[in-house]
Amino acid sequence: MKEVSFTLDDSALRHLHRAAARLDIPKCQVVREALELYAEHLSRPPEDLGEPMLGTFDRSLLPSSSRVGQDLDAELEQVRGAWPAGMPQRPSRVGARPD
Repeated sequence: MKEVSFTLDDSALRHLHRAAARLDIPKCQVVREALELYAEHLSRPPEDLGEPMLGTFDRSLLPSSSRVGQDLDAELEQVRGAWPAGMPQRPSRVGARPD
């Protein structure tokens, strides 16, 4: 650890003394713990940005419209309709020949 000096206004100094007395720990430990908590706080996205960011992510996972699903359904029907009559659509096992 290194020793440092800094200046605090009267209000900050009162908070420091009160926290150290209440927690029964040295003032330097109060400062270290407060800095750790502050660093954790800074590493998280702001609350007001979190929800919009999550909303954007959620929307990116969904199709942009129900039209996508309708188009897919229509294409699947075309493929099913084009399948040769009497030919099995799914063999019972890989490499199996249709009867």
